[in-house]
Amino acid sequence: MRQVIKFSASISASMGPVAAKIRSTLAEPAARKALASQEPMPAAVPFALYFSDAPRGLYQLEQWLFPLKQLATSVGPVAIMAGNMLTALSLRKLTDLPILLATSSATIENFVRSRSVDVIFYVNNNQANFTTLRINGPAHVHLSHGESEKSSMTSNQLKAYDFCFIAGTASRDRILANVPRFDPAKLVHIGRPQLDRLETPQSCEGLSPLSVLYAPTWEGDSPAMAYGSVAAPGAELAAQILDDARFRLVYRPHPKLGSLSPTHRAADQKIRAGIRRQAAAGFTHRAALDENRNPLESINRAGLVITDISAMAMDTIGLNKKLLVLTPPTFTADKAREMPMLAAIKHWESLPAEPLEQLLNIAHAPVPDAQVQYRDHVFGSEAIGTGTERFIAASANLLG
Repeated sequence: MRQVIKFSASISASMGPVAAKIRSTLAEPAARKALASQEPMPAAVPFALYFSDAPRGLYQLEQWLFPLKQLATSVGPVAIMAGNMLTALSLRKLTDLPILLATSSATIENFVRSRSVDVIFYVNNNQANFTTLRINGPAHVHLSHGESEKSSMTSNQLKAYDFCFIAGTASRDRILANVPRFDPAKLVHIGRPQLDRLETPQSCEGLSPLSVLYAPTWEGDSPAMAYGSVAAPGAELAAQILDDARFRLVYRPHPKLGSLSPTHRAADQKIRAGIRRQAAAGFTHRAALDENRNPLESINRAGLVITDISAMAMDTIGLNKKLLVLTPPTFTADKAREMPMLAAIKHWESLPAEPLEQLLNIAHAPVPDAQVQYRDHVFGSEAIGTGTERFIAASANLLG
């Protein structure tokens, strides 16, 4: 079995979706063996989540495991329908929620019918979701895997779901302004449940060196999704931070960064090489590659977060942390004006004079009032209740 898994992992990534499917298929015996040891599937499963992606996309689902576990404890069982064998293997190590190998339409349909599934969740807009979306009966709910001002947040695909659980007013305004003929009754505000586990930001005042989390997003798969800053100005800024003893660079690239663009891949490798040089010189306290599974913990530990137009930026805002947003050179002024976040948050499209001094100024100043006000616009008033409570209540309200 180990030889089969090893062989599946060695298949060339250049084959893309074909290779991913082959790797998943070869992992089936191991996946079935691993899932055989889980607790028996409950007779009735009111909630299920469908996820078809390979392990590389698991970050989209992993952040929802805690809220889903709270839903299962408070209301009723939640199962995960995994369409990829390798993903199922990884999930078995991350959660005790029951997992179903959902690799065929028949398997999914039989499970939904036999277990009386009332609600099916989705954390992305993968085309494979339509395998499950076509099933009549359950309420199909889009959760998304973050809150951001990327164009993917206003995809016309949102119309396919019965409901979209969104963070708050900012998301509602964004969708209704950009998705023609969208029914606003489908939008349900739940805040951001993931923020509930880190309600109090860590104080990094006066710490030296200043811990700077640089978390660039990936290059995107189309010009409309090109928000990645690492090629410019990110790599240059990271190099300057690495050379200055007043800073500690914690580098957390998006899992997909460099998967499509050689330029972004080269910039990513340049930063990684700089971190390795610091380690080789014995300066491990000056730089690190962040491998924390929970990005919110990484944000919480930072004295300053530098990121792109992404969910990382929004979560930094949600945690009331110091923030600088980078935009790539291809980002037009017209596009910037369409994004309310940039009116509230300090952002650079190129490096200013003495960038490191400016970073220190941002880190040592209070969180701007505009950022605090924007936080409420994005996530809603805390008086409404925690995101987890609102997620549970909204989900329970959909039960038949």
